[in-house]
Amino acid sequence: MLKRVRPCWRVSCLLLTTGAIALNAIAWMQAYSMTHFVEAGQRTAKPETLSAIDKLRIVLTGVEIPRPTNHLTPQAIALDHKTAQIAISDSETLEAWYVPRSHSRGIVLMFPPYAGTNDALLASAKLLHDLGFELLLINFRGVGGSSGSTTLGVRKAEDVAVAVAYAKQRWAKQPLILYGASMGATAVMRAIAQQSIKPDAVIVKVRSIVCCTQYAIALRQ
Repeated sequence: MLKRVRPCWRVSCLLLTTGAIALNAIAWMQAYSMTHFVEAGQRTAKPETLSAIDKLRIVLTGVEIPRPTNHLTPQAIALDHKTAQIAISDSETLEAWYVPRSHSRGIVLMFPPYAGTNDALLASAKLLHDLGFELLLINFRGVGGSSGSTTLGVRKAEDVAVAVAYAKQRWAKQPLILYGASMGATAVMRAIAQQSIKPDAVIVKVRSIVCCTQYAIALRQ
């Protein structure tokens, strides 16, 4: 009886170990694909358009997301702008678009969503500019004209903090507002909690929901 139990126990342990290794390998592949953009190709299509074989392949290997690039600039919405490079270190920089505004009520630093670039912010930028604010649209590391690679939010808070320090040096007397869309909103809130930055107001957009601090509401009125 014991001789029969021992082989079954060993087989069970082997199957559990193999399953755990396989699950961890799949998780690693998913994490890697989400944090490493591919240089060329098309973004993985929506699940409902994929075949069963393609869905299985994506479960095993992860999605493919080409490195996001800027397709439009503020000129597309009739706004003048200047491109700046914000230094993170000797080898890394953030691409930023500065949109001036005469008689500005403050400067809004804008951060795009995951796998998005500054051009994803243009509609909101136009609205804020019309309300009387000058703008600084910042591409996170790994997208647009910024250097480096994405980290799915791990280092984005650092990018926000660097951009805030840059803005405070140049527009010290202006009210400073942070605007984040989706992952950009997460980066803004993470920077406030972990990087000890102190903006005058915060606007966060998650899908179609926009939340803002009381100060931002007062500025709008």
